Amino acid sequence: MLHTMKLQNYPFQKIKTGNKTIEMRLNDEKRRKINKGDIIEFQNVVTNEIILCEVNNLFYYKNFSELYNNHNKISIGYEKDDVVNPDDMLKYYEQEKIKKYGVVGIQIKLISNSITPDIEIDNLFGSFKFRVGLVLIKDNKLLCVKSKRFDGYVFPGGHVELGELACEAALREGKEELNTEIEIKNLLCINENIYYQNNKPYNEIVNYYLINVKNDLPTHSFVIEEMDKGIKKIHQYEWLEIKKLKEYNLRPLGVANLIENDLESNQILVTRN
Repeated sequence: MLHTMKLQNYPFQKIKTGNKTIEMRLNDEKRRKINKGDIIEFQNVVTNEIILCEVNNLFYYKNFSELYNNHNKISIGYEKDDVVNPDDMLKYYEQEKIKKYGVVGIQIKLISNSITPDIEIDNLFGSFKFRVGLVLIKDNKLLCVKSKRFDGYVFPGGHVELGELACEAALREGKEELNTEIEIKNLLCINENIYYQNNKPYNEIVNYYLINVKNDLPTHSFVIEEMDKGIKKIHQYEWLEIKKLKEYNLRPLGVANLIENDLESNQILVTRN
């Protein structure tokens, strides 16, 4: 399971350099979902830099005094010559909440350094994503991915990262998801799409590119495993006959219709699914 936490620059750098190996938090409802073997995505609130850490162990205490007594001061983020004081944590947590929830020392190990964040907004009100989609056609068949969200199919692709052009993201995603180098033929369309999940709106803008692959892919159904920012993902691919795309519940529908009827057209599509 993936968890996200925000950090100021100083403790972030301590974790990044491998000196700080215990992250100290209130053991509230959110932290109680963390288990050994989970992944934590730490984001630097100053630079927006992201690193990934694996949870190696969890240590539970009544308060921060107990935690400080059981761990080396360097492991919890102090310098060798610093004078440590559990009351330092009162800058972040109220005494009443410490008494109510207790505290947890999360032992972590850095597994991925300096990850560039995706262009994405995600909050209580909804979500926005800037993505790319890959359109690969061979022998009148379209390569698609079995959806994990609904009973149907979607296009290969993924997020555009900060500081990255959409065409660069397409090349990177092709390598990551298809395990081969790709080349872009042309931009097929730009699709502005809105869908709803758990009564929340999800807006996304996706550039769809017609591509070729430099190495042949299997001509039947196949599976590729991808490590995406430290998270293992499994993609199940199938070749769908273009003349029968409507039978396969391929989303978004507007892009599926464009491929079936007007492949040579460059369009801006607006759809709601």
